[in-house]
Amino acid sequence: MTRVAFIFRGGETPISVVNYLGNLFTAIAETPGIAVEPLIVTGTAIASTLPTSWPRTEVAATRMLDLRTPQWLARGAVKRVAGTDLVLERWCKTRRTEVISHSVPGRRSIIPHISWLPDLQHKRRPEFFSPSELAMRDRNFAEVCRDARVVVLSSQDACNDVHEFFPAARGKTRVLRFVDCMSRTMRSRDNDPMPLRVATPYVLLPNQFWIHKNHAIVIDALRLLAQRGREVRVVCTGDTRDYRHPNHFADVMRRSTDAKVEHLFRVLGIIPFAELVQLMRSAAAILNPSLFEGWSTTVEEAKSLGKTVVLSDIPVHREQAPPRGIYFAPHDAGALADALWSAVDGFDPAAERDFAARASATLPARREAFANEYASIVRQSVA
Repeated sequence: MTRVAFIFRGGETPISVVNYLGNLFTAIAETPGIAVEPLIVTGTAIASTLPTSWPRTEVAATRMLDLRTPQWLARGAVKRVAGTDLVLERWCKTRRTEVISHSVPGRRSIIPHISWLPDLQHKRRPEFFSPSELAMRDRNFAEVCRDARVVVLSSQDACNDVHEFFPAARGKTRVLRFVDCMSRTMRSRDNDPMPLRVATPYVLLPNQFWIHKNHAIVIDALRLLAQRGREVRVVCTGDTRDYRHPNHFADVMRRSTDAKVEHLFRVLGIIPFAELVQLMRSAAAILNPSLFEGWSTTVEEAKSLGKTVVLSDIPVHREQAPPRGIYFAPHDAGALADALWSAVDGFDPAAERDFAARASATLPARREAFANEYASIVRQSVA
């Protein structure tokens, strides 16, 4: 049994990473015979706020991860001198840690690190980033590719990008295609009451309002449908803030008002995961119009629930290959309008239950493959 530490910093961790880790922990917990023992290392102030959707996993709390405490400051000072997070790594060693996973190593790390790079959006879509962030990301990615024992990517598409732009990673990359495991562990079922007042039928768009998520094309498609005398309701969830483009959400909402489709484009913001799952179960389809992804959680959730998913025709979405996928060119509002109407017009609640049952039957094998691939990566990191 290999003990693997995951450093969790709480509020500064993006929700996409929180969900990713939850799926990984669930896959490990639900797969018999996996020789991996996860340990969540976090701050004392954060330990009580760990996501309730995560399976029960051992937690070790330290004030070294509590911001601005004396222990946090001392650790930072040693890290700057040593070139690695030496104090925290030594502390992890006292907890029998053999590997630190999904974390950034230092040049002189004393514990093997498995580092995860979600995608190389900044190389493929640099227009979405400032020059300073482009430089910072290049520097950070280069350090990870140089210092990590294993570099994990969520798709072959992302792996190809790493090999092209950061050749130092060649020979130590692994593709770990994560599987949505958590949506099937929620207690809600198809016949449960809706947690929110949402008119049906609707299409669910559960993406953050980041500029590359391409919400604008959805509004253009709704406008075209309205001009044809057809109405499709789209319900959006997710964070409305994009730190790179602070005005983006306001621009999207203004666009919906100008197009006179604001009554068809409802934004719920961040909601509890159990409520999100119920919205997914009851939706006519799930939508992901994104211009770029590393491996779409939205698509994986649709696959695990057996839902129709309307998705942009980008390489990684083709790699994910959802059984009920309807693809559209990501800049073609007319094609998206056609896809949305097809999904809503063909929605059959009775048939949905059959699709959900089939997805549920295939999930254990997908989940097991995910967990076993991660266990293989752990073995490689300590070899």
